[in-house]
Amino acid sequence: MKKREAVKKETKSVNDSQNTNVAHNGERHQLIAIKAYELYERRGCTHGHDLDDWLQAEAILNGQNDRAGA
Repeated sequence: MKKREAVKKETKSVNDSQNTNVAHNGERHQLIAIKAYELYERRGCTHGHDLDDWLQAEAILNGQNDRAGA
């Protein structure tokens, strides 16, 4: 019985950390989207550069401002 309880605790711990990672990934995705939209607006709302905006926003949030040149 004690072994079963230990397995349950370990499984719960793994599930909690996975849920935390998913939440962080969701938050990160949202931050990138917001920054990409800011870049889109700064460029005068011209279409056709969504991937560039997204990659630049990722670089900015990763602290790689050399690519962020805006």
